[in-house]
Formats: sequence, structure tokens, C-alpha cells
Amino acid sequence: MDRPSLERFLPAPLLERGPQGLLWWQWAALPALLVLSLAAGWLLGRLTRRALGRLARRTRTPWDEILVERSSVPLAALWSVAVAAALLPLLDLPAGAAGRVGHLLDAITYLALFWAGYRAIDVAFGIVAGTPWAREHVQLAGHLPTGRRLVKALLLAVGAVA
Repeated sequence: MDRPSLERFLPAPLLERGPQGLLWWQWAALPALLVLSLAAGWLLGRLTRRALGRLARRTRTPWDEILVERSSVPLAALWSVAVAAALLPLLDLPAGAAGRVGHLLDAITYLALFWAGYRAIDVAFGIVAGTPWAREHVQLAGHLPTGRRLVKALLLAVGAVA
């Protein structure tokens, strides 16, 4: 069986099997993959936020700038997952381990998307609270905090099911 090109350059102890059937170099590479993915996700998230911020400043509405700012951390998390998913095949993990890591990346993706949605709810209700409608209909606008909590609870329920 041919070894991947990377394994030809590694010392023999790193090519031995460790826990869960992974080679020791794969165990050492997993934290490196995590750190690299987080750093790349932060950088790509920052660049994306900057580009989206420029686009948002061109519009007349303030909500899009607020939304871009509030979703910066979930955006960086999504980029981190994308980088990890792109680099994962380099580790040549066995199918079982690759499947577990893939499920973890899927879960983090869902978490980041729901986190962004959770933050978008605050932005949406904050914008509605500042509209002329809310000033004209004070009694109805008084229900906005309850509505926001209800929508957040609904989103959390959907997120828990997902």
C-alpha cells in the first residue's frame, strides 16, 4: 500500500497507531488544523466583514451595517469550518474518524448559522423599535420585547431540533 507523500518524510514513531486507530502524526495534526482553521477563519471573516461593510455603507438604511457588525463572529466561525473542511482530506483520516470530524463541522456550521440568526433578531427588533410606527403606536411597540423573546425562543427550539 502506498503511503501519502507526507508520511514518507515523517519519523517512524509518528507513523505508529495511536488511540482510535489514528496515526500519531494525525493526532498531532488535528490541533494544528484547529489553530490554522481558526486563524484563517478570523482573517477571512474580517476581510468579508470589511467588504460587506463597504457595500452596506452604500445603502441608505442603517440596519445592514449593524447586521454586518453583529454577525462578524458567526461569519468567522463559518469561514473556520470551511477552511477545516477543505484541509481535512490532507489528514487522510480513516472513514470513521473523518465522519466524526465531519459531523462536528456540520454541528458547528448549524450553531454559527443559528447564532447569526439570533443576532439578526436583535437587529430587526431594534430597527422596528426605532421606526416612526413604533413611536406612533406606543402600546403595540411595548410588545416588541416580548415578541423578540418569543422569536428567539422559536429560533432556539428550531436550532435544538436541527
